[in-house]
Amino acid sequence: MNASHLSKHQHIAHFCGTIERNKDGVTRVLSKIHDYNAEQAIAALFITASAGENSEMPHITVSGIHIPHYDGYKLSITPARVIHREIRQEHFQPSLVHLHSPCTLGRAGQKISKWLGVPCVATYHTHFPSYLKYHGASYLEPPLRTFLQRFYNRCHATIVPSQSLSRELQGCGIENIHYLPHGVDNNSFHPSFRSLAWRDAVLGTNSDKKIILYVGRLVHGS
Repeated sequence: MNASHLSKHQHIAHFCGTIERNKDGVTRVLSKIHDYNAEQAIAALFITASAGENSEMPHITVSGIHIPHYDGYKLSITPARVIHREIRQEHFQPSLVHLHSPCTLGRAGQKISKWLGVPCVATYHTHFPSYLKYHGASYLEPPLRTFLQRFYNRCHATIVPSQSLSRELQGCGIENIHYLPHGVDNNSFHPSFRSLAWRDAVLGTNSDKKIILYVGRLVHGS
């Protein structure tokens, strides 16, 4: 699977925990998806429990409850049939359902895709099992992996950003995995931005040391 396969679907319903701009890594990806939709004339509707105050994305905000210790994040408590009705009221007819979180809202998206008879795909943004040991809850890892296996195997495809993660999830019994690496914006990251003055300020003048750029996520542990 690649981006061209997704672009064949001209009406996509995205189910995501939050679309608040710059809230986290996932919302930055969703912003890029929104921009791509506009460029390719793809109609998209974002269904979320937390939209933020200034979201420019066309969206439906469903009812949710706040998640303890996660400021600004909500867990949807809105039944799938209610969400389905609100989508119809928007006169939006999805040809694809795209899930961005294995939560109650994601489960609702799976049900709605089945009712509509359209494909359901998911992007595996966050590897939640790896978080548990940092919160003293490693004992929850086996049931969590079982839950994720069942959740993602209900999808027609699960998109992952790395081959190592693909192998790990396959080892957990998740099927229909498709590797789709994150691209690099060559306009933002370009050799023309190289600054010898900045390098000298960091390393000192005429230093031959290397500077390594880390690209990833750092999560604060308790």
